[in-house]
Formats: sequence, C-alpha cells, structure tokens
Amino acid sequence: MKKILFLSVCFFCSGAGALDHNCIPHIEQLERDFQNCTVAYGDDATTADMNNASYNAADCAVEIAHKLMDTYYASTAETTKKEFDALVRQIYSYSHNLIQESDYAREHHIGSIHNSMAINKAEELIKALTKSYIDELKEECQNATDYKPENKN
Repeated sequence: MKKILFLSVCFFCSGAGALDHNCIPHIEQLERDFQNCTVAYGDDATTADMNNASYNAADCAVEIAHKLMDTYYASTAETTKKEFDALVRQIYSYSHNLIQESDYAREHHIGSIHNSMAINKAEELIKALTKSYIDELKEECQNATDYKPENKN
C-alpha cells in the first residue's frame, strides 16, 4: 500500500517546479490590472461618491475574477462564475449584517456611516477573494508542465 501511495505521489507531482511561460505572463498582467481596482474619490466626495467608489473597486475585482475563470476554469467557467457571483452577493449581505445589525448599531440608529463601512468591508473581502484566485492560479502555473489555457482574454 505504501508503495502504491508513493508511486501515486511521484506521478502527480512529477511536474512540480516547472514554469509554464504561457500562463505566467497572462496571470501577472491580470494581477497588475487587479492592482488598479482601487477606491478613488476626491476631497469633496459625498457619502454616495465614497460608496460608489467602493462598489466600482469591487466590480473591478469581480471582472478580473471572471477573466481568470473564463481562461483557467474554461470547462466550468459558467458554473464557477455563478457560484462566485453568489458568494459576492453573500459577502455584501454578510458585511451589512456584521456592521449594521449589531445591537449597538440598532440601538443607536447608526445609519449612513455604518452602511458605508459595510460596503467598504464587502469591497475588501471581494478583493481578497479575487486575490486568492490569482495567487492559486499563479502557483498552479508555476508547477505546471503541459498546461495550456484554452483562451486568453
């Protein structure tokens, strides 16, 4: 049994450390694009401006994630994107519940500032989720030997 396990590990890990030069530059470009998913607004920004800036940064991260999924999850892209989008919706719900539904917030009728904090928290979590996809794919590509993505966006 140990021999079979050892041979299986050797078989599946035989490509470790190989660098696929076809996917690394593409992922690194998407990573640079992802770094542009920032919250930006002027000095005289309204609460709505700040909220929209956070929404725009989160939407940017989702767009990058979808590009990664279209290319590197091509066989399951539709399902993967649906599940990712459902998770994004849950992140918004979670963030609003976390920040706006505490007893303190409800008792003190804290409104727009907590709403903005919830939107910002969701943006941070969505970006962290997208970053985990980038990091995972980068590692996979560095370990791949024969990996050729179907289409590069």
